[in-house]
Amino acid sequence: SRERAMWHHAGPIALLLAGTHLFVHLALDTTLFSISSRFTAELVAACYLYWFARFVHFSAQTYQDKVKRENDEYTVWTLMKSITGVLLTINFVIFWMLPIALQGAVWKYALYRPFRPIYTWLDNHPGIRAWAVKNIYRREPYSDYFIQQIMVAVSAIVCFAIVFTYQITYGTMPFWLIIAYYYAWVGFGGRVMGGAYTFAHREAHNGFLYQDHIRNRFGNIFENWLGNLFGNVPYNFTTSHIGVHHKLQAGAGDTFYQWDFDRSSWGDFMIFLQRILSHMSGWSCLLFFRDFEKNMYYKMMLKGMIIYWFIFPSFLYMFTQSLSFLYYIWLQPLFCMTYFIAFMNFAYHGFVEFDEKGQHIWCVNSTMIIEGDDDYFGEDDHMNHHYATNVYHRDLPKYQASQIEDFKKYKGSVFRRLSIVELALFILMKDWSTLADHYVDYSGTMKKEEIMKMLEVRAKCKDMTNQEYIKWQQQKVEAFKVKKAAKALASKQ
Repeated sequence: SRERAMWHHAGPIALLLAGTHLFVHLALDTTLFSISSRFTAELVAACYLYWFARFVHFSAQTYQDKVKRENDEYTVWTLMKSITGVLLTINFVIFWMLPIALQGAVWKYALYRPFRPIYTWLDNHPGIRAWAVKNIYRREPYSDYFIQQIMVAVSAIVCFAIVFTYQITYGTMPFWLIIAYYYAWVGFGGRVMGGAYTFAHREAHNGFLYQDHIRNRFGNIFENWLGNLFGNVPYNFTTSHIGVHHKLQAGAGDTFYQWDFDRSSWGDFMIFLQRILSHMSGWSCLLFFRDFEKNMYYKMMLKGMIIYWFIFPSFLYMFTQSLSFLYYIWLQPLFCMTYFIAFMNFAYHGFVEFDEKGQHIWCVNSTMIIEGDDDYFGEDDHMNHHYATNVYHRDLPKYQASQIEDFKKYKGSVFRRLSIVELALFILMKDWSTLADHYVDYSGTMKKEEIMKMLEVRAKCKDMTNQEYIKWQQQKVEAFKVKKAAKALASKQ
């Protein structure tokens, strides 16, 4: 049948896309891989576009037939979103999987034990903390961030300076330098990449983290400055994360919303990747603020998008005269962080269960990890990050102890001794047995098989289907417009 034929050809075509995707962009700089002619690059690009167009046309044709057979359950747009997710996945495998996986393993099994005491000594040094409190932060507890912030900032600035200088000096970048930059960008154990995300996140939640002389001159350093190197559009956390994600508690309407997907389905994850790419680019956030007339956030988000998509790239191109530099050093981090954040979010909000009133159970729809090795200042406790945002990370163990009765009653989504990446991977791999081993049963009454079944049901539970959610979004915008028109009419009368 046509559908079987499509999937039969999907593998080879995906490999072709991956290979030409890598080769074309390497060919943008003529010295890479000894390519001396632009004609070669253009020919490969033409082949790439030809096969991609054929794949999209053939897939769309197949899905149009499926739409007719299954009463419009699937749409061509859904297929296009899936293709976007597949391409992001191929891109992630080619460029980012090894730097993240290898350095994660090296950190966990080789470097953690010898280097952790050194970091702890620096982090707890009274002189360093006293200087940080006096010159950087508004309050003493915020000095917890200082050493990690310095390490991330120095690593990011030095590594970017090296590739930038090399490109200007030699007019090209060898592939080994690009790969080396990606390894440094990720850091051992993901410490650089994860730290950049964490501190942009923390700055957005605390507008008074820094002293006035820093805040007034630079604003949020990691969110709006260094964050550009990590695929973060300036002001994205301050606007969409605070004004949408937390305001809606990850619910319907959120640009991060995922409870119309099965969190244990790779197919659904492919579609979700497109949603997160739209969020990371700033586009879906901008449309949300426009549709619901959040004018202050709209202006901030628009400003951030202009900075990320026009001002900085124009500046870099003016000096480097290299599209491949923009692709590898500026755009690729956005693709990686899109995948990384989508992956984490499938774990952060991976489970759903409803109470007798049909409402989400709060200690189920956000996860908590205790005794984890990769916790960044309480980031592993996403449950209290949503429902007790004002609790500082130092106070989390005590606060968590006060919630045990709720965890017993509702069988909260609490896990022990794993990372958020592992949690997401186990959910997507449907490894309920391993997840059950890490699950914390505060009630002490559940057998492993019962835990496995509970986690599977919760991971597959949805608020609504994806098609229903798209219609809900359209209705929500229309209802807002009607309400606004009614208010305007009432004010005139």
